[in-house]
Amino acid sequence: MVRHDLAVCRALADEVTAGVAPEQVRARIMSLQTSGPLWKLRVNCLYYCRVVHTHHRIEDATLFPASGARILSLAR
Repeated sequence: MVRHDLAVCRALADEVTAGVAPEQVRARIMSLQTSGPLWKLRVNCLYYCRVVHTHHRIEDATLFPASGARILSLAR
């Protein structure tokens, strides 16, 4: 996938040199940004981190106080 993206970049550079309209080049660059493997990794990683962070906040707010209170009551 990275090799493909590099080939597209080379082709875009050739098109710019040949005088292709900037709007066409920008559109292809945007497409490359949103479909490239690095962009997908970044987006998926951020999504995963957000899910895990939310999960841990829910545990902190609900599970751990309840289990901590139960442990303290058993220790008495």
